[in-house]
Amino acid sequence: FLTTAVRYELLEVGGVAKFASAQVATQVARVFMQQLAGLLTDNYPLKKLYVAGEAINLLLVALLALFSSYGAATALFAVNIGFGLTQAFSQPVAKSMPPAVVGKDDLAIVNSWDLTGDKIG
Repeated sequence: FLTTAVRYELLEVGGVAKFASAQVATQVARVFMQQLAGLLTDNYPLKKLYVAGEAINLLLVALLALFSSYGAATALFAVNIGFGLTQAFSQPVAKSMPPAVVGKDDLAIVNSWDLTGDKIG
């Protein structure tokens, strides 16, 4: 939700060119961040990595509030890239978490919900 709100505001405040630049920068940076995130996901506790990713998101929101006086478009641009990076980091973690938090009997339901948004089973 936060990412969508920031992107919408960036488009409204910064215009199409600023929005497109942020999207390109985010995608390029995500290519590298996802490789690192996959490595960390395989070697560190998932719950701690997930909490760290969410803490970084919270920090980005606080920074947006703090630096919005320097120019809303610039602050939104930076936070949009930051959210893209933290999502690239937290996505492999979140996708790997279901076996760590649910039993084997419920794993099919959790995986189907993640794929389709609907409960199967």
